[in-house]
Amino acid sequence: MVLENPLLFRQIRAPANDPEAVKLKAAIAKNPESMETHRAYQLANFFIDFYDYILSGYPIDQYPALNVVTEDESFAAWSTTVGDFFTPGSLACSQFISNQANYGRSYVERVRGAGLCPGL
Repeated sequence: MVLENPLLFRQIRAPANDPEAVKLKAAIAKNPESMETHRAYQLANFFIDFYDYILSGYPIDQYPALNVVTEDESFAAWSTTVGDFFTPGSLACSQFISNQANYGRSYVERVRGAGLCPGL
């Protein structure tokens, strides 16, 4: 889906005041049942789930917080990727906040601890 619509991927992770995020939020408000709306939520949820899966391979008690310098190159790469995905006010953050009960405590705590989604 990302390859089919790279703009949608940008929109779901864009900060609240970004013009692309504003366009997406307006489209969702105008037609909450549209295919574009469903695709946006589906894509956001897919990546939220995917990063939960990835971070489960890095136990919270054995790895540093997200966006903290580490010598483990693999964790550092994923930490940066997750940090770049969740931006304040984005659709991705609002979906994660709304559905945080569906995720493990360590995932929620990592994103919260890194300050990626205010309100989490």
